[in-house]
This record gives sequence, structure tokens and C-alpha cells, in this order.
Amino acid sequence: MILAAEKGEHAVRLACGCPSTADLRLGQNYAALPSLEKYLHRLAGCRVSPFFRVARAPFFFPQTGLAGWFGRAERLQRISILAALLGLALATGLIGWFGLDQVLDATLRIGWKGLGLLCLLQVPIFLLLGRAWRQMLPGNVSFWLPVWCRMVRDAASTCLPFSQIGGLVLGARAATLWGLRWPVAAASTIVDVTCEFLAQLIFALLGLSILLASTSSGTLLIPAVAGVVVAGLAGWGAVWVQRHGVGPIMRALASRVAAPALGDGIDCLEMELTQLSANLPALLRGIGWHFLAWMGSGVATWLTAHMLGVQLLFIDALAVEGMMHGLVAGAFMVPGLLGVQEAAYVALGSVFGVPPDIAIGISLVRRARDLLVGVPILLGWQMTEARALRR
Repeated sequence: MILAAEKGEHAVRLACGCPSTADLRLGQNYAALPSLEKYLHRLAGCRVSPFFRVARAPFFFPQTGLAGWFGRAERLQRISILAALLGLALATGLIGWFGLDQVLDATLRIGWKGLGLLCLLQVPIFLLLGRAWRQMLPGNVSFWLPVWCRMVRDAASTCLPFSQIGGLVLGARAATLWGLRWPVAAASTIVDVTCEFLAQLIFALLGLSILLASTSSGTLLIPAVAGVVVAGLAGWGAVWVQRHGVGPIMRALASRVAAPALGDGIDCLEMELTQLSANLPALLRGIGWHFLAWMGSGVATWLTAHMLGVQLLFIDALAVEGMMHGLVAGAFMVPGLLGVQEAAYVALGSVFGVPPDIAIGISLVRRARDLLVGVPILLGWQMTEARALRR
């Protein structure tokens, strides 16, 4: 009889693309394992089945086993659910305050053609994002691999009830399904996220400079400046950790999660991170491609505002988009930035003469675009997962 611990270890290795001697004990019978999709959902903080709550595994802390670790995951899940409920309440309150009819009227002005145009605009943005991630990968990797994995990452973050961390997990997992070793997938994801964050910081500084020239109101400037400062400190911290060794942190996490399943790859992960962090030209290229992608998101905001009937200057649209991401940077635990995104658009739109109902409409149109683009991507990812589990 196969122990629950062996199943759990095998699932962790399978999720990371690691070979395991447990394959022989399991006889490659993936049907005996819990669904990998559900397992990844648990890693992202979703509900844990009773099977895992009562299981015990010697490669976890003996006092807690699987139940102890998933207890921590459930606490994170509760925080994420609470944040989502608060965000939903905030979004509902904003729509009710400014009038449901006005918000719906403003949102529906865009029409299906306008929404389709915004979906098409997302294609070059994905290409830019994939190009940025490609800078962190070996030379023999196809250009389309990081593009697809980035699409999965963004679709999971925007369409599924995950925090943004869940999207990162699924994006790296998608890379391992196409043959990328898990240390390379994980390390390149970490460095790519850091480059994107630094590019976002530059984009936010651009937005802040435009905002400073447009208003002297401390009501918005103080939180905007504070958000940029906090983001800058976080970016510096991420770079420092990568350059001074992330191995001890990963080993500490592995000791709490699944040391035998992941421990063999921690040294490889640390080596990959060290090499990538030392490649300054690749980092600068990655930041540059990400900055172009952020500019593309500003184009989408400008185009959306025009299709909703607001003559927003392009430079003002860049300021709105840049500062919006700066203001919501600390809300990464809120699934889909629910409510937070709407509040940021309303606050920033008021500076540039965008009516509140139009500002909320811009946010809702953005969510509709994310769903129309993201759902087909997730369906494609599911088919890829199903083929991998059948092998």
C-alpha cells in the first residue's frame, strides 16, 4: 500500500519537473495521485482536502507533517479570501456610490469591436513580456516558450482566485511541461519578476513626475510618493537577496515543505540565480523589454479612455497607468486586485479630469479584456496538463 507521504513527495517532484525514485514504487500510476491541478491550487493557497489534513509525512516536520504545512496554507488562504471580500465590498461600494446605471452605461460604450481591439493589443504586449523572460533563459530555448508561459502566468493571476504568487507558480510549472528543468524555470521566473518590478518602478516614477507637474494636492501625492518609495525599497531588497544568495532561504522553505523532494535542486536553483543575477546585460535588456510592455499598458488605458468618450492625453494616460500600479503594488495578496484597482483608477482619474463612472468603466473593461484573453489560455494550459498526466 502506497503511503500518503510517498504520494505527496511524488506530487511535489512532478510539479517541479523532478525525477523521483518514487516513480518506480508508484508504477507511473499518475491516476493514483491527487490531481496535479488541485495540488498546485493548494500550493497557491486554495482549499485543502481532508486527505491532506490528516496525512503525515516523515520528510516534513515530524510534529506537523503535511497537515501542519497545509494548515499554514489554509491561513494564507483565509487572508486571501478576506482580502478578496474586502476588495469586492470596496468595488461594490464605489459602483453604488457613483451610480450603477452610470457605470454600466459608461462601460458598455466600448462595444464588442472596441473590446476586441483591446484584446488584440494584448498580443504585442505578451510578445514583449515573453522577450523579456527570454533574456533569462538558455540560448537553445524557443522564443515562444516564455511567451506561452508568460501568458499562463498572467491568465492565472487575473482569472483564477489566486494571489499573484499563484500565477508565478503556474507559469513556472508550464515551463517545466515543455522540457525546461525546474531550477532554470524557477530561477528565471524569480529574476524575470525582479526585472519586471524594476521596470514598473521606472514606469511609476515617470507617472509620478507627470503627476507632480499636474497637481499639488497632498491627498494623492503623499500615498503616491510613499508607494513608489516602498516599491523602490522592495526592489532593492529583491536584488540584494538574489546577489547575496537565496539558497539559505530556499533551504529553509524546503525544510518546511518537502526537503527530500526539492532539496536536491536547491543548490542548482541557487547556482542558476547567481549566474542570472551576475549577467548585467541580460538584466538590463529584460528591464528594457518590460518597460516597453508597461508603455503598452499605458497605450491600452489611453485607447480605452478614448473609446469611452474621454479625451485623455497620452502622457496623462501613462501617468494614470504608472501610478495605478505603484499604488496597488502592496496589494499583491488581493486576488485580481479586486476593488483596489477600481479605487486607484477613480483617485488618479480625478486628477486628470476623468469622471468617476468612466474611471470605474476603464477598470471593468480591463477586467473583461483579461477574462476574454485569459480563459482560452487557461483552457490550453489545462489540455497540456492533461497530456502530461497521461504520460
